[in-house]
Amino acid sequence: VQMIEMSVDELEARALALKLRFEAAGVACVCGPDQGFAGGGALPGKALDTWVVRVPCKSVNRVARALRLGDPSVVARVAGNMLVLDSRTVFDRQLDALVQRVAFTVSNG
Repeated sequence: VQMIEMSVDELEARALALKLRFEAAGVACVCGPDQGFAGGGALPGKALDTWVVRVPCKSVNRVARALRLGDPSVVARVAGNMLVLDSRTVFDRQLDALVQRVAFTVSNG
């Protein structure tokens, strides 16, 4: 299944599973519904219902920058003091690396 075709129920299950993985790694977070955007091309500005995991950070911009510049690179949205990770944008094979990078960066950021 292509990620853009995932149902909201599938995305909710992915976000809840990711939340549990973050919590097991010591990362406080919450999850809930949100909207993402497909970007340019054929769907510029097209809103897509999704589920996200929000990670509170004291220095959210510094954490987001460190994640973008790290290896592997993690691109997250910033909203207020929260790092926002969209469950639609992470492949299953990337989950372990994502949790490790976020946990390390949040604890050191």
